[in-house]
Amino acid sequence: MVNFTLRQLEIFSTAATYSSFSLAAKYLHMSKPAITKQIQVLESQLSIKLFEKHGRGMRLTRQAKRLLPQVKTILEEANKMKKAVELGFDQSKPMLTFTAGHTYSRLLFNAMKHFSAMHEVEYEMFIEPNDRGSKRLEDGKATFWVSSMKIDNPDLIYVPFFHINFYLVGSLSNPSIPTGRVKINELCDLPFIQIKAEHYQKTLQTKNEYVKKHFKKIIQLESYYSIKEAIKSNLGIGIVPETLLQDDSHKLHVLPIKELQFSRPVYLVTDKETSYIKDLFIHYIKTDFQIHPLD
Repeated sequence: MVNFTLRQLEIFSTAATYSSFSLAAKYLHMSKPAITKQIQVLESQLSIKLFEKHGRGMRLTRQAKRLLPQVKTILEEANKMKKAVELGFDQSKPMLTFTAGHTYSRLLFNAMKHFSAMHEVEYEMFIEPNDRGSKRLEDGKATFWVSSMKIDNPDLIYVPFFHINFYLVGSLSNPSIPTGRVKINELCDLPFIQIKAEHYQKTLQTKNEYVKKHFKKIIQLESYYSIKEAIKSNLGIGIVPETLLQDDSHKLHVLPIKELQFSRPVYLVTDKETSYIKDLFIHYIKTDFQIHPLD
């Protein structure tokens, strides 16, 4: 008899999002062995294998890929039921639903902390890869999508949200990184860790050509969060957005290679259908919202 719990489904969904038990453990405030154990129990309940090794990381099995959308739907419906109970089934409170990658989640948490304090608003956030985030918005399952990429859809409006800077970063504990002023030829023997080519392919084309020219070994990962964790583990150096540097500034060193530094505009994306609370939040972003990630 299948008898899995919502918590097990949440653990599976989070591990699938980050492609890592370690990152899932950090996000869910659990230990890695606890994550591993719950995944094993869920696999036993479902009688299928959910993850398989892939290089140094892991990936979903074919059966797990087919199962994941159903798991996300179950978790979404359970969250809606929880919200309804918490609100006493009073639907008078406006609900804002955000979808964003973890790169931008700090921006949203900072903004919503102040906005929800000023207005009686409920909100929830889905941490999704960019392609899934836009789909959630287009399907009407989200109020806003935060992204640095634009898609060809005339029904969407893009509100400038923030300019985010990206820097070449290394670990302070990595003995292979020179101290003081750094030149590119002093780093070329180190593995360069970058986002996979399909992510931001157009905007990073010039940078990718520069990387290919100077670095002997290039590692591609699925997310900037994974890149940061790999850098902290001394697996190499790589480009990281400043929003992910704040918590680990004492462990990471920004390497001043100007040719590999760049910035990207971030947009608050919504549809043309307006409502009072949606317009209020857009106005708040345009006029009042201030954030300095590295302060």
